[in-house]
Amino acid sequence: MHTDFSKPLRDIAPESDDWFHADRERKLRQDAFLRAHPAVRKRRFCVLCGRPLAGDAFTHRQVSYIHCGHCGHVQDEYMLPPSATADFSTVYPPLSQAEHASRVRRVYAPKLEWIVRRLKENGLADPLARKWCEIGCGAGYFLDALRQAGAGAFQGIEADPALAARACSVAGDDRVLCSEDAGKAVAASTAEIYVSFFVLEHLDDPAPLLDALTAKPSGTVFAFAVPVFGLSTLLEGLFPEFAARNLDGMAHRQMFTDRSISFLLERIGYAPTAQWIFGQDAADATRMFRHGARKLFPEALAGSCEEALHAMRDSLQRAVDQNFFCDARHVLAVKS
Repeated sequence: MHTDFSKPLRDIAPESDDWFHADRERKLRQDAFLRAHPAVRKRRFCVLCGRPLAGDAFTHRQVSYIHCGHCGHVQDEYMLPPSATADFSTVYPPLSQAEHASRVRRVYAPKLEWIVRRLKENGLADPLARKWCEIGCGAGYFLDALRQAGAGAFQGIEADPALAARACSVAGDDRVLCSEDAGKAVAASTAEIYVSFFVLEHLDDPAPLLDALTAKPSGTVFAFAVPVFGLSTLLEGLFPEFAARNLDGMAHRQMFTDRSISFLLERIGYAPTAQWIFGQDAADATRMFRHGARKLFPEALAGSCEEALHAMRDSLQRAVDQNFFCDARHVLAVKS
């Protein structure tokens, strides 16, 4: 399996700036959500492997989690009530046309370029001529990247009607299916390449989707990205006074590990061919340390801290990535 490391943090500069300036607001919103929606339904079975849930327990941001002893997946011990479902159209608010184009260029076009490059190296001729399907296409950023790259056949599946409407506006109504049943939609799809970026961790019952992927013919491609337990999660636990981006107890209540990613691939019968290891841990550290420095030190000293943190963040992130301690994994796999 080929492994690539790191990506410049300037590619997420607008999002990092937003997290810095809205940190207090996000923290208050996360705390208010947890107070308003106490989780009382004990989770009986592991979200990923389906076995009776047992393993090491820990508390993070007032929420109790279990690290599954069988597959290694991290998940909440007590489930939120159905009424507490996150509104992802609010979590991911609308962007202007210029902001949308910027996000496609900075975040999603590089994902597509990586997938296409690695598929070609693995012997798949002209990947953009294949049929693509994005599971959880959100507002259509990756679909737009496919369109701009000249892909001929592609479709997105999105559960949130507001996000699906945004995706339709950039990809076309005939290219977006609004459905809460991703498993059924994928089972009916004839795509050859499936992609899913930071979606699997939101599924409280991924079995139908995993079964649909399992049933696909040999040679089917599945490229996905998931959050993993790493430095960012550790920072969130050490500095609870700041907003959490990874395991926030609100929109994110489960998390992968390298072990649970391996279990997932074995479960669906796909062999990993490439992985891209990069995260935003250094951006999270910079956000928290900048706020902390402003509280602790005079303006001049705090400013020198901020300058140093900004200058070292890419080198710090590379070290975190190369030690497999970053907050995300991008994986490219092929059906055996």
